[in-house]
Amino acid sequence: MRKSGSLPVRPLIPAWHRRASTVLAAIIALILLLPTVRSASAGDDVCPEPNDAFQVACFLGTGSEALGFVARQDDVDAYRIEVLDFGALLRAELADMPFPYRMHLADWRGQVIGESRDEDGIQVISQVLGPPGAYYLFVDSRFGQFSESAPYRVGTKVSYLGGVPNVLYSTEFRAGGAEGWFTSSNEWGRYYAEGGRYHVDMTYRGEGGDFATLAWTYWGQVEPYGDFTFIADARMTTADRDGGFFVGFRSMDELHTYALIINSTREELFVREFLGDTQRPVVPQTPLSILNPAPEVNRIVVRSVGSEHIININGVEVAHFRDDALPQGRIGLGAIAVGAPVNVVFDNIIVTSPR
Repeated sequence: MRKSGSLPVRPLIPAWHRRASTVLAAIIALILLLPTVRSASAGDDVCPEPNDAFQVACFLGTGSEALGFVARQDDVDAYRIEVLDFGALLRAELADMPFPYRMHLADWRGQVIGESRDEDGIQVISQVLGPPGAYYLFVDSRFGQFSESAPYRVGTKVSYLGGVPNVLYSTEFRAGGAEGWFTSSNEWGRYYAEGGRYHVDMTYRGEGGDFATLAWTYWGQVEPYGDFTFIADARMTTADRDGGFFVGFRSMDELHTYALIINSTREELFVREFLGDTQRPVVPQTPLSILNPAPEVNRIVVRSVGSEHIININGVEVAHFRDDALPQGRIGLGAIAVGAPVNVVFDNIIVTSPR
């Protein structure tokens, strides 16, 4: 069932007013995992080509192994890894190589943060990671040698400081008919999955000056989350416009939620409690010097445990507060526009709970 409607709201900060719209969608939790491990015969790649870029990376489950092939001189195989908590230790191994191959580790921004080294004939990356979420391994030939019939073996192990968190929800918007599950539209914009990302294309502009537009979508499991960590990669594709991202959390209905507003253009963050047509300040306007400008990717992590809430962006804790107004609720995603409508995309969404 989907519903939509307008929600007038009072100023979020002294110079701003917001008009909000929600699209309420009851979506069954969906975990989209690409193939992990199966037996492979010569020339039978576990992760079929093309698998050489972030959006077509093959999911590599923690503690499992996969066989792959470097089938051309310029062939690169990409693997996606899900990391569930801060400060995890990743160990990746590349073995049984017919020729000298290597691995590179990249983060959510596409920046290479690690390169493999040789340990007794095995290529190894051992590295402590930053914020939770998706990371990527890339396998290629060090000197251009390749084989279409002789596979290599790649595997990962992730160790955590505490217990391994429980995965409540995970999606990359690729396999299993995701594009149909996440499609909706109203006067405020279009909401859809395409190209391995979730898009919010706003059609209703902000009024500029003291007025802005907010459009967002409830989503995820029907049951509300209590203690949770929410992880997502977000970017605004319209780099020349004034706007950014919205994350609603512990939302009880379309009229009651914590609202995390991140203005990518103005490099600022603030949190309010929306309650009907009123708002209560929770986190004041905060400059964000670590925010990547549009159209670059930002990793957003929201953690709520009891009355304690932590917001981490790009590996930096930017807000830490206590508030017990909303003990549980759902997650909402959206966009804000001060002037011309903006387009925002989300990817690699994971929701976990403490073990």
